[in-house]
Amino acid sequence: GEVVRLSLPGFAGPYGAELPFMTKSGKRVFASWSGSGSTLLSLTTTTTIAAYYPFELQVSPTSAWTGIRLPSRGTYQNQVDFTIETNAVDGPVFPTPFIATQAITGFDTPASSLKFG
Repeated sequence: GEVVRLSLPGFAGPYGAELPFMTKSGKRVFASWSGSGSTLLSLTTTTTIAAYYPFELQVSPTSAWTGIRLPSRGTYQNQVDFTIETNAVDGPVFPTPFIATQAITGFDTPASSLKFG
């Protein structure tokens, strides 16, 4: 499979745990947190993901992401320090800011969510 890494300063999750998760398009991934303060999220797929294939994750309080913590000050719209990278079979993608990110203040209801895409 492929490994996609998201650098999410201020976020944190359960260090080292490999949590199974399904993307919105039905791809199975395993999520694990590492790095200083557990702010680096690695997603390992069980299959190859083609170049330019849309890949969207949605994180919510009712998802499999138990233990995820948001930044204490929330997030800003189009925050540039959130990055994505991979060392894929089809070639590497160096740390690149997301095209768009949502501003959030917290997960206050089960309907709250955060999307990365």
